Amino acid sequence: MNATLIAQKRLPQSLIGILCAICLSAFIYLEHFSLNSPIISTLFAIVGLFLYLQLSAFGGLVCGGLIGILWFYWIALSFRYYDIAYLMPLMWIVLILVYGILFLFFCAFNHYVYKLLTLLCGSFIHPFGFNWFIPEAIFTTSYFTPSKWTLVLLLLSLTFFSMLYLKRFYKISLLWLPMSLICIYIFTQQSSTHTTPSPLKIKTLQTNIPKTFVGIATIYEKF
Repeated sequence: MNATLIAQKRLPQSLIGILCAICLSAFIYLEHFSLNSPIISTLFAIVGLFLYLQLSAFGGLVCGGLIGILWFYWIALSFRYYDIAYLMPLMWIVLILVYGILFLFFCAFNHYVYKLLTLLCGSFIHPFGFNWFIPEAIFTTSYFTPSKWTLVLLLLSLTFFSMLYLKRFYKISLLWLPMSLICIYIFTQQSSTHTTPSPLKIKTLQTNIPKTFVGIATIYEKF
């Protein structure tokens, strides 16, 4: 295939990958700059998941590479405290490659069910020995309860919406989406209020927390 045609084919996926990464990372930066609100965070989460379902393998590579930086750039910053700041660019390249390849795998097949299942499995994949990437973290400041169930239901809702829209059932798809989102919100809120509190008591004894972990604490504040 001509190189020009390949570029034309990949350019839209590049843009979708970039927009998807921005939407799925928005909750971190909106919270950091005190610009966050539940409605904004909810919209970014929904749009991000919808764009994820539209990604090709190449789009997944672009999206994953950006997420590796937008979510975990702070890992390299910790190198300054160990006199190895010169390795920071190398660490950023590693993050881009690891999460780029991970999302390429997530979107390797252009099938909604495959993408849904692979993203759900994402929080069980530990590239660096620690569970940093938790997809449902995007709901931490939204109207939806951050949980696996929320992620499953939203992905199913958006998958059904995408299928209806592709089949040109425009009116049904546009009616389905808001109704399903409202039902998911009610279901997840009721589920969270009926959760039995854990009898486990935890007390913090060490308050001298290294700066390495400050960034991750922001992401998972509500977990």
